[in-house]
Amino acid sequence: MASEPKDDLFENSTMTFGEHLEELRTSLFKAMIWLAVGVLLGFLVADRVVEAIKLPLENALEDYSRTKARKDLAQAYGGSVPPEMAALIDQEGLVPDKGVQVDPGKFFRQLKAQYPGQFDHLPDTSYLLTVDDIAREGLGPLCRSLAADGAGSKASPGKAVWRQLTSEERQRVESLGSRQEGATGQRQEVIRMFNRILDQPALHQSHEMKDLKFISDKDVKKTAKRIRERLSKEFDSLQSRRLNRLLLGAAYPEQIRRSQIHERLLRSCDIIC
Repeated sequence: MASEPKDDLFENSTMTFGEHLEELRTSLFKAMIWLAVGVLLGFLVADRVVEAIKLPLENALEDYSRTKARKDLAQAYGGSVPPEMAALIDQEGLVPDKGVQVDPGKFFRQLKAQYPGQFDHLPDTSYLLTVDDIAREGLGPLCRSLAADGAGSKASPGKAVWRQLTSEERQRVESLGSRQEGATGQRQEVIRMFNRILDQPALHQSHEMKDLKFISDKDVKKTAKRIRERLSKEFDSLQSRRLNRLLLGAAYPEQIRRSQIHERLLRSCDIIC
């Protein structure tokens, strides 16, 4: 015969019903305290945890975007990425978006032709060096390397650059070579020298520059060959300057920043040049 259920569920317990309720209240209070502590700690380290989780994903997405941009540009430009665009992707981490591509040099010349006299006082600075293209700590090594190339007997791209400098400019380069860092004004001096040379076709026509073996970047080498072929058929001062800029950057890759993008994107009616 089945036994009847006992009415007192706490008969064999050492604690009364009230004591169980008290224990439950104490446990809930402790749980709430530790929950609050956990929430506060979570707020303190939340940003670091999110960054740790987000960083690998962001790096993977950036690598994918750069790779895809290079592939799309290579298809658009006949198999090789223009060095200026490659530098924009690799050094600045920027990826060109779809849009209308405009060569500022050609655009600027068309403005001058369309509106005679209005833009004649403005210089065309396409492919010229800026003060940011030479780092403060790079001025001394650049001047020392250039002076060493000029004094050496071996044919080198640097010797071709040295030959285009005037005697006063050579003395100034030798003087700046003794400095560890270059101030903005000193870098501007060297940049003015180089920019004058960039407009000299004799630089890329020199026998030291005709041998493109010193160029390690394949996109730069392909572009230089293509520009040289174009210039052999018809001279273009802007493309001549562009070729000199590529060759100069390839001759001193550690001290001179690679040539940046020369094209701009137009969105709707906003023109950037």
